[in-house]
Amino acid sequence: MGTKKKTKTKPKKSKKNKQTTPFIKKWRRFKSKLLQKIGSMTIFVVVFLLLIMGLLYKMINFSGQNDGAQLQAQQEAFISQLVPTAQKLQRQYGILASVSLAQASLESNYGMSQLASDYNNLYGVKTEADDEAGIDLETQEFQDGSWLTITDRFKVYDSWEQSMTEHAHLIYYGTSWDPAFYQAVLEGETYQAQAKGLQLAGYATDPDYANKLIEMIESWDLSQYDQPE
Repeated sequence: MGTKKKTKTKPKKSKKNKQTTPFIKKWRRFKSKLLQKIGSMTIFVVVFLLLIMGLLYKMINFSGQNDGAQLQAQQEAFISQLVPTAQKLQRQYGILASVSLAQASLESNYGMSQLASDYNNLYGVKTEADDEAGIDLETQEFQDGSWLTITDRFKVYDSWEQSMTEHAHLIYYGTSWDPAFYQAVLEGETYQAQAKGLQLAGYATDPDYANKLIEMIESWDLSQYDQPE
C-alpha cells in the first residue's frame, strides 16, 4: 500500500488588531477637509489671477488704442492748421502745398518737437552762430555713412506762419551765395519731383529724405491740398 505524504500547512499569522486612536481619526478628518479647502482655494486663486490678468490686458490694450487715436488726432489737427498758409504760399511761390505740409510735419514731428513748439521753427532752419536771436539745440546729421548728434544754432520765429513764409522765400529766392540753389524744386511739377529736388539741393543730410516726404504725402493724402495752376 502506498503511503500518504503528509502536507505541512503553514501556520496562520495572527493579525494584530491595530487600534485607531481618537487623535488619528480627528487628524484624518482634518487632513481630508484641509486638502479639500486647499484645492478649492487653489482653484479660486488661479481663476482670480486669470481674471486680473485679463482685465489688465484689456486696460493696457485700450490705453494703447486710446493713445494712438489721440496722437493721430493731434497730427491731423496740426496739418489742418497749416493747410491755408501752405495753399497761399503755393499760389505765391510755386512750392506745392503737399510738399510744404510734408516737410513741416517731418521736420517738426507734427509740431511737437522742441524747436517747433517752443521756437516756432517748423523746418529745422539753421542760422549763423552769431545770431543772438537764435537757439542752440542738438540735432541728428547723417555724415560719413552714419548718424551723429551735434549741436547747432537754429532760427527762432514769432509764429508758425512766419516760419512757413520764410521757408517759401528760401526755396523761391535761394541762398545769398546762389539764388538758383533750389531751382530743381521750383521746376518740379509734381510732389515727387519737388521732394527729389529738395534732396538734390541738399536741404537735409538724410539720404532717404525725398522718399520720406513722398511717403508722408501719400499716407496723409496731402496732394488733395495742392492748388491748381
